[in-house]
Amino acid sequence: MVSIKFFVGDTATSSHFFRIGILGGTGQLSDADLINFVVRKVSARSEGAGVMIHLFSLPPPRTLWDKLKGGLTYLFRLGGFAFQRYNRYFLASNTAHMNYGKFRLLSGFSDVFHLPDKVAKVIRKSREGVTASSTVLILGTEKSWQNKFYSKILEKNQIPAKRLDLKSMKQLQVWINLIKKRPLSFEEETEFAKFVVRVSKEHSTSSVLLGCTEISLGLGEAINTLNTKGIDVFDSGKIFVDEIVSTAQNSGVNSQSYF
Repeated sequence: MVSIKFFVGDTATSSHFFRIGILGGTGQLSDADLINFVVRKVSARSEGAGVMIHLFSLPPPRTLWDKLKGGLTYLFRLGGFAFQRYNRYFLASNTAHMNYGKFRLLSGFSDVFHLPDKVAKVIRKSREGVTASSTVLILGTEKSWQNKFYSKILEKNQIPAKRLDLKSMKQLQVWINLIKKRPLSFEEETEFAKFVVRVSKEHSTSSVLLGCTEISLGLGEAINTLNTKGIDVFDSGKIFVDEIVSTAQNSGVNSQSYF
């Protein structure tokens, strides 16, 4: 568990800060990457009370043993974070949105941003006025793949989409697990980009949805390779960061930051 708070604005007015809570924990590298992007992008917009952003990195218990051993502790800590009643909450993991309703209930039905719905809106907006748009290939975790999570959301928004075949999904999950453990080398980033290009071709698509923050983190600068190959990329990680930054800026902040 890691808990980080930082403030943008005048600390003398901290009692009036607009408070943002971010639940992380599915990948420590993703959480660190997220905070790095947010800190760099949140900039001066107007004088005001400022913003407090709290990143609560809480890895969920995954195995049966972990759930038996630490399930109650996890729920207690999660509840404590949700009970803060922040002005707006964000779930840093796409897959965590499978429990979106439960978290909203824990937080007393606070304003909780729904990333997958926003991703669908971005895709739809990009296709306005386009007569022939390609099918979107969904790349995400094996858990979300098994539950057809993004497939259902895109279908609801009338966006044609495809899921990976089982073999490709297993290969992608290996990459995701590796990215959660450590940064990829330049050579590995290149190989990962080649993998994405290959599965895009195999599934006859020229648009991909990076429906897991680890995927965009793992691609790094190699993500540009996809663009040069004529593949349209919808990056949920970038959309997530942009929404946090927009929320912070629209709340009225000045340019001083405090950790």
